[in-house]
Amino acid sequence: AAMFSSLRHAVSRGRSSLSLLIGSRHRLSNLRLGASVLVALATVCSVAFYDLQRSYDSEIMAASRNAVFEAQAFAENARSTIKRGNEIALDLRTHWLANRADFTRIVQLRQSHTRDIAFQVAIIGADGYMQYSNLAVSNDRVYLGEREHFRVHRASGGRDQLFISQPVLGKVSGRWSIQFTRPIIEHDAFAGVIVISLTPSAFADFGKNSPIATNNTNVMLRDDGTIMARYPENDAYIGKVISAAPFLGDDAPVSGYYMRAAQTDGVERVFGFFRLPEYGMIFVAGKSSESALAPYFKHRGQVIAGGLVISVLLVALIVLRDRAGRARERLANEARYSRAMLCSAVDAIDEGFVIFDADDRLAYCNQRYRDYYPLSADVLEPGRRFAEIIRTGAERGFYPEAVGRIDAWVAERLEQRRCGNADFIQRTRDGHWLRRIERLTPEGFRVGLRVDVTELYAAKAAAEHAAQVKSEFLANMSHEIRTPLNGILGMTEVLLDSPLTPEQREYLGVVRSSGDAL
Repeated sequence: AAMFSSLRHAVSRGRSSLSLLIGSRHRLSNLRLGASVLVALATVCSVAFYDLQRSYDSEIMAASRNAVFEAQAFAENARSTIKRGNEIALDLRTHWLANRADFTRIVQLRQSHTRDIAFQVAIIGADGYMQYSNLAVSNDRVYLGEREHFRVHRASGGRDQLFISQPVLGKVSGRWSIQFTRPIIEHDAFAGVIVISLTPSAFADFGKNSPIATNNTNVMLRDDGTIMARYPENDAYIGKVISAAPFLGDDAPVSGYYMRAAQTDGVERVFGFFRLPEYGMIFVAGKSSESALAPYFKHRGQVIAGGLVISVLLVALIVLRDRAGRARERLANEARYSRAMLCSAVDAIDEGFVIFDADDRLAYCNQRYRDYYPLSADVLEPGRRFAEIIRTGAERGFYPEAVGRIDAWVAERLEQRRCGNADFIQRTRDGHWLRRIERLTPEGFRVGLRVDVTELYAAKAAAEHAAQVKSEFLANMSHEIRTPLNGILGMTEVLLDSPLTPEQREYLGVVRSSGDAL
């Protein structure tokens, strides 16, 4: 009666708690739906942002690598042009020193092979006046002593070196040129400068053969930032100085890339550069950000469209999921009510209750079951194997029959368990006797009950002790009575053999028959 009363109270408490829980969950349902939608949209936006950032970085990196490769190709092409210009200067200087009278004829012969890069050959005397030009009349007296290349060679102390000037607007030709010069040394003294004028297009024309898209550019600069040549060609940029670029400075790397708006036309580009330190030249290839990011912009449109579609689908799925969740929740509430009632009932009974799953792992046990095993209560956790639980109890001395033979005892218990259903009595260290009842379910679970039969065993022991005392008492009494009776019966037989009166013999017969009966 007490057990059923506690069971009713437990079920009533479970029903009230469940009703409050259902009410709170319904109140939170709309908030949960809104939060789910926001989380889904935030996730889509985050994924889209990550993908777009990755695509942006990938396209910029690809454009940067291509720009560096193009700048290096630009530099290698220019290197061959520089070598060719130097060879022309060395060749014509030799002929000037050997035969000035025929120099014009020699220059004219060479022009058929050099007109693609060199349009002017000039000789500047030691006094700074032009002594020869294939573009000027012989009586022209043009002073060129202020030119950078003349001053450099005159101050070099007779050192023979190639010098590439800044872009110069020719006084005779009226055209922009890049002048390759070498000193003329006669009798170990400075005798002037030979000048080979190359058009900037001799270098910039490299861009005609490269995949130049709109607003893409190739630029050749000196290491002080002066623009020497540019493609697409524009005389307005020749001679301008670029500043604050990563390729300027003595510690600048040989190659690299960067992204910014150009200082010349303001167009944002991805730039790659390559330096030729031996000539003091820097070659820059720029790809406009618009063309470099064209695949990114296309991908961005696709991602945005896809993100919108996915967002709509996600919102629809979340709404449907919420509706399905409400239906599942109603069923789950009913299941929780049934489970709560079952758990309350199991926890309310006085017997220990336990369930092990098909893998012999603890699934559930009530508090009474834990109370029966105080030394191993800490390992009575869901998921623990039965073998681990009983071994822990044996090692802690809870099972007297396992003392000194833990491994053998555990093996015996497991073998006994494999036999299926079980019903036996087990003694614990604290003097209790537990009846272990175990049954296998069709699903392979093992359900067990632990019933304390200590009082029953105590009553049985008391009854057995009383019976033993009774037996001992009867044995003792039988011995104590039989011994004197033998004497009585023996003496009665002796008296009967003696002369007696009839009355005495009758009395002794009664004594003998009573003694035999006793």
